[in-house]
Amino acid sequence: MNSKSKFKTLVILDLETSGLVYDEPKITELAIIAVHISTLDEMKSDEELPRVLNKLVKFFDPRKTIRSKATELSNLDNHMLKNYASFNHQTVIAIEHFLNDFQKPLCFVAHNGNRFDFPILFNEIQTALRTNDSTSINQIDSSLISIACVDSINFFREIYRLISDENILDKKHIDNINASSDLSLSNVVSINRRKYVEIPIKSNLARQLPSMKLLKIYERELNRIPILTYHRAEDDCLMLLAILKRYLPDWLQWIDINHRLLSDFTFLPSSTTTTKTTKFLSKKNVNCKRPFKF
Repeated sequence: MNSKSKFKTLVILDLETSGLVYDEPKITELAIIAVHISTLDEMKSDEELPRVLNKLVKFFDPRKTIRSKATELSNLDNHMLKNYASFNHQTVIAIEHFLNDFQKPLCFVAHNGNRFDFPILFNEIQTALRTNDSTSINQIDSSLISIACVDSINFFREIYRLISDENILDKKHIDNINASSDLSLSNVVSINRRKYVEIPIKSNLARQLPSMKLLKIYERELNRIPILTYHRAEDDCLMLLAILKRYLPDWLQWIDINHRLLSDFTFLPSSTTTTKTTKFLSKKNVNCKRPFKF
């Protein structure tokens, strides 16, 4: 495939937490899967995941009550985690050591990361380093906060928008062809056009887009129900990686211009927080040979 990118390693990240982002949640489960972009580039088209994957999975006692909704989603409760440490400065060191083995630059990838995983992770790192007794570790010394981050949900929204635009243009083109057809076919054309007119085209394309939940994207893209478990952090990482692999050239082009540093996510979002505008791919560049299966 010979894909080009400024990044050498993708670091797929997923968190499970004690509650919603607006509740200042604590991390209960963290999964990181690192893979060299060259490894993805060399895979065959029918391969879902690479054989060589590097994983870090850790569980934490959040030291606060896990909300019932969070337990329902992640199947984690306070009793299960009571013998584990909380996210602390040793966790930060462990993540740094894990990532030191990979080619730089790195790029964190998370689904809905801008509004969930990235600000929560930054907040946990900041808290861990601030409460650490050792003077040899501080926020400035942590390499994690200078790692690039991208939110895959924004990428998929743009891919769907481009595909939706293209479909509407194709329908209009067919309609124009019908309108200019031979008069002897006027009755048939009239019927065809009436059938088309009855299909409403919404001006707000966002309303036409299907669900952006990771599980739903996986089911559409792979055309099957996953054997992986949704809202289990490691499995969520694997699902996301399997999808992104299918869009690799477009994905790498997109992350080169849409990444932000982890240090940008200094505040947990509120319910009124707006999403940062992304720099979209052009229609002529997006690879529509790998569209989602509707």
